[in-house]
Amino acid sequence: MALVTALIGFGSIVGTASTLSFFSGTSLGFISFAIDKLVIPEKHVIHYNFKIGLDGAGTHEGFGPLEGAGGTVPHIRVFDNHGKFLGRSMDRVLCDDGEDNCVHKVHPIKQQPAYALLSGRTNSICLAAVAVTYPGGDQYGWVGNWAHSCCQPWYYSDIDAQTENGTVKLDCVWLGAQGYEQGYSTGIRIHFPEFKKGFSGNGNDEQYYCKENNTALAFFNNKDPKYFDGSNQEDRDVAKKAAKEAKKAENKAKKAERKAKKAENKAKKAERKAKKAENKVKTAEDKAKMAEEQAKKAGEAAKKAEEEAKKPKAVPPPHKRSMDMEKRSIQSHHHGHSATFLCKSETSVGPSLVSFPERTFCHMPDKKLYRFCEDVKSGACWDHEGHKFEAKGPGAIHARAALPAIDFDAPLVWGKK
Repeated sequence: MALVTALIGFGSIVGTASTLSFFSGTSLGFISFAIDKLVIPEKHVIHYNFKIGLDGAGTHEGFGPLEGAGGTVPHIRVFDNHGKFLGRSMDRVLCDDGEDNCVHKVHPIKQQPAYALLSGRTNSICLAAVAVTYPGGDQYGWVGNWAHSCCQPWYYSDIDAQTENGTVKLDCVWLGAQGYEQGYSTGIRIHFPEFKKGFSGNGNDEQYYCKENNTALAFFNNKDPKYFDGSNQEDRDVAKKAAKEAKKAENKAKKAERKAKKAENKAKKAERKAKKAENKVKTAEDKAKMAEEQAKKAGEAAKKAEEEAKKPKAVPPPHKRSMDMEKRSIQSHHHGHSATFLCKSETSVGPSLVSFPERTFCHMPDKKLYRFCEDVKSGACWDHEGHKFEAKGPGAIHARAALPAIDFDAPLVWGKK
């Protein structure tokens, strides 16, 4: 759980409002993010402070962190307000399991930074928040709740944030290099100034942040996003090749056109001589027309290939990540962590969740909800003391046989006093 010693403005957000009572009654609710240490600005250096969502309570509270929840912080590429590349992170920073605060520096940055493209690493993480301190002292922040708001794969976290109405738990966004295969983000581009409290450049329209081609926020699901538009080197090579083929087809068409013109002039000159010459001209014209049509088709095919290369890759359903965590689970005592809401969400991804306030269990691989056995008379249920599936009543034997055969690992516990 984050230690509140300094606050950085995190801007407006559409939270999981309906369930968490997140910013209820307010538009563009403002939250602040707690970091452990005050970041001192450095000349030509940008400080990025990452909070990993599935860090857990930590062993100092008596509960072991979720194994494998840590990971390498995203690769960072910095751009100015016009999308010009300014610099990138040069080394890897590992956030160990249970570590919720990782600082990554990017330098030297001598021009005014504005955008950051965060690209996922091989070991994916669930990012709850990122705060940035620019060389001039300006500080901004962004939170993972935007993933849920913009219909991207998300999960709960145990990271605290301050709102105008008190403290809430943040959601986190899944980010990793293999996201294009498993249905979550491979890259996130953030225009940090548009997430500062009081910013009204987009008319305070919350939905603007999730619209296609907006200036504030973009989620990418293609392989290895590298450039400002989210494309990678392979995408650019394909587009470059398509453009080259289109140019080649265009030149071929022009050459055919010149040949046709030349043949036409020759035909007019020879028209007076003989019918045989006229037939030759007609043959030349037909060939030229055929060549022109072939060149036109080649140009259209190249253009179509270029358009296909620019289209975003189809994203498979995000539930594969849940299958990777089949034996992992979280026990949460926070009222904001609803198992019912998690199971109903089409974009939630992550370990199964036991909600003690709701007395329900969400089995994430199949998004099925189970009530605590103490609260049911018969049928399948969740044994919260044994942390396992169970069944009660007359049909218990058959109900138990139909339950998933899973031996869950020791759960990660959030909020137990």
